[in-house]
Amino acid sequence: MVNSIHAKRSKYMGIGFCILFILLSVRTYIVVNKYNPDRASVSMVNYQVENISQNNYMMLDSKGKDLMTYTKKYVVVIDSKPFSLNNCDDNMQNLLAFNFIMKTQVDNFSYDEILKKAGKSYFVVNEDTYNKVKNMTNIKGIYAYTYDESDSKNSWSITDLLSKVNTKDKYEDESLEATLQSYIKNNKSPQVKFSLDKSGVYKEEGYEVNKDNKNIQLTLDLDLNSRIKDILNRSEYSNLKNVGVVLMDSESGDIKALVQKDESQPNLLIGAEGVGFEPASTFKLLVEQAALEDKDVSLSDKFVCKGEICQKNGKPYSHGTLSVRDALLVSCNDTFFQVAQKVGYDNLMKLAESEGLYSKNLGLTKEISGTKPKEEAGLSNIGIGQAMTVTPVQMAGAINTIVNGGVYVKPSIVKSILDINDKPVKNYTSTKTRIISKTSADEIKENMREVVKKGTGTNAFIPNIDIGGKTGSATGAQGTTHGWFSGYFNIGKKYYTMVIFVPDINGKNEEGENLVGGNTGAPIFKDIVLDMMKNK
Repeated sequence: MVNSIHAKRSKYMGIGFCILFILLSVRTYIVVNKYNPDRASVSMVNYQVENISQNNYMMLDSKGKDLMTYTKKYVVVIDSKPFSLNNCDDNMQNLLAFNFIMKTQVDNFSYDEILKKAGKSYFVVNEDTYNKVKNMTNIKGIYAYTYDESDSKNSWSITDLLSKVNTKDKYEDESLEATLQSYIKNNKSPQVKFSLDKSGVYKEEGYEVNKDNKNIQLTLDLDLNSRIKDILNRSEYSNLKNVGVVLMDSESGDIKALVQKDESQPNLLIGAEGVGFEPASTFKLLVEQAALEDKDVSLSDKFVCKGEICQKNGKPYSHGTLSVRDALLVSCNDTFFQVAQKVGYDNLMKLAESEGLYSKNLGLTKEISGTKPKEEAGLSNIGIGQAMTVTPVQMAGAINTIVNGGVYVKPSIVKSILDINDKPVKNYTSTKTRIISKTSADEIKENMREVVKKGTGTNAFIPNIDIGGKTGSATGAQGTTHGWFSGYFNIGKKYYTMVIFVPDINGKNEEGENLVGGNTGAPIFKDIVLDMMKNK
């Protein structure tokens, strides 16, 4: 009995399918022929060209790898004139199959509507549909191609910011974008070409890239940036909503990594959409530079900390008598206020500005200059990195002066402009200026080593490697703290300068300590160095 019922159902379903097939066949036949009364009278263009990328230039890393991330779009095109040449008597099965495939992807897909339109109709489909259509080689007037659309998820990454300079937007005079635009303004998008044979079937002829196109090569290392991003997304840093990392080759000034944990937010590293951030105690390294260079103070000179601006657990705290060297280890505010007084406002600002503070370093339109402190703010604030704002990129350049033996190297992000054969049309090099003596730089560099070995930066310590740094904790918005760790390290006989910036941190860690630069930025600094040691 059951088998009999199943048999009847199968029979009726089969009949129903056959009826539906016949109806679709008739409908397809009527529609195609309705708009094709005289095939011989149809006039057609014998080829089509389609852009296959949103960008008309490539952006490469220092090793030639594509830095851009794309969302691949699968596009099916129906050209109404040659499509109307399809003969339903000979090609009914393929037309029905094409109709069925497209209806699974496109709401209200209709041959009737397509043939009413003059010209081409575009449909974005999934990869499976795209592959099926590509294999339908006997249907007239259709073709398919892929299109690379820039991924907008990382809209504030440095690569995304530099991927849009081919637009008609006007940039600041002499900005980096305006300079790049002058090289790529005549670029043409890469294209794919389809030719139309005598029967009306499109054949793909291949891809074309304008021989005069120019591409942009940045100083970044794609693999290194990806690994740093993975470190920032580790579970142990899940409590940190955002983190910014600037990593420079100390000698050349080339920025090898410019990474932000959440790149959907305005770029921290260039201070976009804001005014910058107080550098806090990392600025004490500039106070030391000015003091040693002007010979007003030596690192062995001693000062008395009375707890006037030093605090511990929210209460005034006196460190007693300290040398400048030891004051950096414990980040004594009172001592650096007194050192700043000896240096003077003018000398301190002259040094800070000569090392790129309070000015755009990369020349980006959305990069901010920061805010130079006014003298009336008082050296008790200025000497400890308050009453001013800077960017992490600026601080990387300033700290790098110490690492680079007293020579300031302006941070750079563009390496070359290349032709389509990867030959340089223009190479970029950083400007270099001696700011302090090598002797002074080496003294401060050793002081930074001690900070990591036995001072506030011990969370960054790695044995058997030349490494040093300075912590900083600035006041953020609504009671939060901005954490800094600025430092250097040596791998494979090459020095690197790195700044870790952690904005708007709050609360305590597992040990019950308030979150500051030393227990947020310093551990990240260490993890990145360990990763680079492993992958050198």
